[in-house]
Amino acid sequence: MYSEESLPYVEAFLEETAEQLQELESKLVFLEKNPTDRTCIDDIFRIAHNLKGNAATVGFEEMASLAHRMEDLLDGMRKGKISSSGEIIDTLLNSLDALKGLADKFCGKDEGVLELSNLVNKLEYLAHGGHDAGAHAGPKEILIKLEDSCDMKAARACVVIRALEELVEIIEVKPSFDEIKEHGFEGTEIKARFFARENLDTVNEALQAIPGVKAVELSGEEKTLNIRAGARLDLRIVEERFRNADRAVVDLTDLRELSPAALSWLLRISRLAKVKLILPQQPLSKKFLELLGLGESDNCSGTISGPATAKEA
Repeated sequence: MYSEESLPYVEAFLEETAEQLQELESKLVFLEKNPTDRTCIDDIFRIAHNLKGNAATVGFEEMASLAHRMEDLLDGMRKGKISSSGEIIDTLLNSLDALKGLADKFCGKDEGVLELSNLVNKLEYLAHGGHDAGAHAGPKEILIKLEDSCDMKAARACVVIRALEELVEIIEVKPSFDEIKEHGFEGTEIKARFFARENLDTVNEALQAIPGVKAVELSGEEKTLNIRAGARLDLRIVEERFRNADRAVVDLTDLRELSPAALSWLLRISRLAKVKLILPQQPLSKKFLELLGLGESDNCSGTISGPATAKEA
């Protein structure tokens, strides 16, 4: 779990971590009731920062990584870039539970395996403004390969990273601008994790068009959610699955017994870029088409994209 060199620090680490987690819980409970309290947000940021540093000191990378993701989100909140919300506070409380589990694992109280990838992805998503976005696409990975014969590789890498910043929300990139500035760059590979703003084909084509780029490899398979409107549409389940999907196909061919709440939700998401609609064969009223963001020419037209992606249909 930890290196021999860090053994003298372990006892102090466990004691301090217990105190910090107790303080973190108290602060989060307060934030839940006072979501705009700037001092409380600053305090929680400080605790996450200390947890990250202390965990890294003893080689506890799992805790350091999770605390780092919390720190990124909280930094955006304290700088006013991200507004506190119920979703964010719930995610921070889930992170607290995970940190407690990791602390138990570290001192041998729990030998179970903690699955943290979904939580880490959620923290990254929120840290990049995801709570305000209409659709949640999971993080993607990209490998950009430069030509071996490419001259001035450091300058070319900077051009590639700048282009990538225009296309996606970057989570992390290797090498970074600072690393290139400090150490230079003579390699041929640039790796990044990101949230997509554009269609992945658009990202690929734009990067391939940069002189000196040999190949672009994207990973992170898109998830498509199929939603059939009807009496059995359980919003509690489908909303969560919708947030975790890259694209959604909404079947509106049978609207009988659809609840008002479900109808309201379907009308709201129908305008999002990642949504495609399957319309019924019988004509829909002009008013209903307007609510969907469609025109009368779309009536009885089968599967169509949402208004923002009509060009993709």
